[in-house]
Amino acid sequence: MSIVPLVQVTLLAAAADREAVLESLQQLGVTHLDLAGAGSEASDSRIRRAIRYLAAGPRRRRPDRGGAARAGAIVSAVEALQQQRIALEEELVALKVRIAEVQPWGHFDFASLEGHPELRLWFYHVRPSEMRHVLACGHPWQIVGRRPGGRLVIVISADEPEGLPCRRAHVGARSLEALERRLGEIEIALDDLDAERANLSRWLALLERDANRLADADDRRRAQDAVAVQGAVAAVSGWAPERALPALRDWARTQGVALIARPPAPEEAPPTLLENTKIARAGEMLVRFFATPHYSAWDPSGLLLASFTLFFAVIVSDAVYGLLLGAAVALFWRRLGRSEAGRTLRRLALLLAVAAAAWGGAVGTYAGAAPPHPWLEALAVVPGEDRQIMMTGTLMLGVGHLVLANLCAARRRWPGRTAWAHVGWALVMTAGPLWYLAGGAGTGRLAAYGVAGAGLLLVLMFSSNAPTLGRRLVQGAAAMPRVVSVLGDVLSYLRLFALAIAGSSLGAAFNTLAAKVGSTPGTGVVFGLCILLVGHGINFILSIAGGVVHGLRLNYIEFFGWGLWGEGRPFLPFRTRESTR
Repeated sequence: MSIVPLVQVTLLAAAADREAVLESLQQLGVTHLDLAGAGSEASDSRIRRAIRYLAAGPRRRRPDRGGAARAGAIVSAVEALQQQRIALEEELVALKVRIAEVQPWGHFDFASLEGHPELRLWFYHVRPSEMRHVLACGHPWQIVGRRPGGRLVIVISADEPEGLPCRRAHVGARSLEALERRLGEIEIALDDLDAERANLSRWLALLERDANRLADADDRRRAQDAVAVQGAVAAVSGWAPERALPALRDWARTQGVALIARPPAPEEAPPTLLENTKIARAGEMLVRFFATPHYSAWDPSGLLLASFTLFFAVIVSDAVYGLLLGAAVALFWRRLGRSEAGRTLRRLALLLAVAAAAWGGAVGTYAGAAPPHPWLEALAVVPGEDRQIMMTGTLMLGVGHLVLANLCAARRRWPGRTAWAHVGWALVMTAGPLWYLAGGAGTGRLAAYGVAGAGLLLVLMFSSNAPTLGRRLVQGAAAMPRVVSVLGDVLSYLRLFALAIAGSSLGAAFNTLAAKVGSTPGTGVVFGLCILLVGHGINFILSIAGGVVHGLRLNYIEFFGWGLWGEGRPFLPFRTRESTR
């Protein structure tokens, strides 16, 4: 679990050979180039979008596997078709709104305003109570129709009449006949686009076969823009893992390319490459979902995975719900195993299921009920029914989580001066549990105050890297108000206790209601069973959703807020798609 050290590399080659060098560098696949666009995944997304659009079409043609067409031209044609369809559908929606507005007024054409600019027509929906304003407007008017709740009135005036509170109808300059004619044209055009989409679907097999090759070619075209050419020399810069330098130097010798490598300067922000074991990759996936850590920070993947699993288990707090989640994972096990992302997700889901079932057994909750067997009662070692203990435990867990975040940040910044500020915040957070354990009195209270004071002094002195003591003190004083955030962030962990109690109480309520209804002979048993299934189904979904959302929130907001700084960008190697599979 670490951020891989990178070096900045600059490659110098003959300008005439830059295309061949880039192709070879892509096959090597160890260098990050800052390509124009959304990154090296942009081309792949573009092609995959075209494949998904054709595959989702209502009609398909027989596949043409001859490969006579160019895949790049097909992707461009699909994108043009999509843009045309979006434009026509937007016009269609606006047109239907306009037709609905004009239809009550009937078929008409506006006369020319030449010679009579004062003969402008203004259309209004007038309620009976508003007719007095029309009578008093001083302009010619006429009722041309009636609708439920009002009348259709046309007022003749060179300018829009003032003082009329009626709702004006914006009929536009086109007649109803012209609008309906355009509506028919759009519907025909959409049918033609559907037919073109079906015709393009014959090349789906070609696109799927050549998707990786097309994406690689697009990456090389964008890499060409990153190459600086000066006379007969071409240069390109990027980032590579420090451990890949020997392989990169061997490649440069075989290609006749000059290689310059140096460590990143302090003011530079290299991309971030995370390296984790197979288990911790689930945590890395969760980290990347929120943000990529800055290169100068540290990799929280393992700690995030452990704390998220624990928080999820505490929130669910039910052995049966954990087993149900495990059954769902087993049901979709093979389907999730079709991709690396799916395999990572199923490992995470299985870990969450096991943790939820284990913690549910430890607190003795089984679908909102007590353990159904004596040997299960023996497993209930956590006093889940004692709310005072559980509330205190969640607060202590929160303090420990935030202290760990600050200590990890201090370790990463050591031996820098600001590492001591993180140690100071860890001491401030520790003071609360010390005061509680000492009973808030005597020597323990003085020790807690002393720890808090020492922590605040470290924050005051070492929150800044300013060269002078005066500036460090000013910036340290500016950081002191964050002590209020300590209390708020610690109290945020009470959501673990609250959600656990809410889930178990709701499950118990459904059990009681089902038992009362089921005590009635006949249909009461059926209705009681329905209440049990539906109620626990809803509670199961709410528990899982709450465990995911709030378990991640405590990590993303509280833990990351104290332990990480800045935001990085992912390391995207310039490599062929085949090498990623």
